[in-house]
Amino acid sequence: MSSVDDKPTIHEFPKDIIHGTDEQKKNYFDEVFGIFVQKYVLQIDPLTDYDVNDDHIKNYGLCTIFLKMLILQMKDTARKGDGERNLINQKFLLSVFKLLGSYSKYAIEMFVSIAQIECLLTPRLSQQFKWGFFVNWKGGTGNNIENDLAQEITNKLSKNIVQRMGPNKTLSSINKVSKAMSGISMIKEQFDKTVGVAKESVQHAIRRKMREA
Repeated sequence: MSSVDDKPTIHEFPKDIIHGTDEQKKNYFDEVFGIFVQKYVLQIDPLTDYDVNDDHIKNYGLCTIFLKMLILQMKDTARKGDGERNLINQKFLLSVFKLLGSYSKYAIEMFVSIAQIECLLTPRLSQQFKWGFFVNWKGGTGNNIENDLAQEITNKLSKNIVQRMGPNKTLSSINKVSKAMSGISMIKEQFDKTVGVAKESVQHAIRRKMREA
């Protein structure tokens, strides 16, 4: 089709569909849309990968449980800063991303990371790389966060400070403020704590009627 006004030439509509009943039109729509979802969304070949005898509700539930457990495992690994468990997680993610064709670039990233840790790097660099995915700002067990999350937090704090500089922004001043970002944040947190300013809540408020219901 060269435009939305053209008629399909490959997947043509049944000739008598316009005169069919509402039930026939609905069945035709469900069939065509189901094939579209399987092929382009779920990336399943209906001719080879689809089994009508499968319990797809059960499969969906098991898939949801597996992915939920994997996410919880990754979160706990990040909190503990466990490089060994993180390597295991990467191997799981490699298989998950490989099965999802649209996410193949992430599978390549997992493969490269695993190869560097287990084959390509020297033993010393391998250990540094394996255990260097996390950072601990507060100290203590279970207070680690991912490096990329730490970088995002740092970028957000730096942007907030730079935006408040107004017309005084120069490369030199931005460089100085960025280096002082950690100290400025500590001073701000201590000031808020001293005067009793509460942190902004990230939880959604619940109406009383909704709670009573």
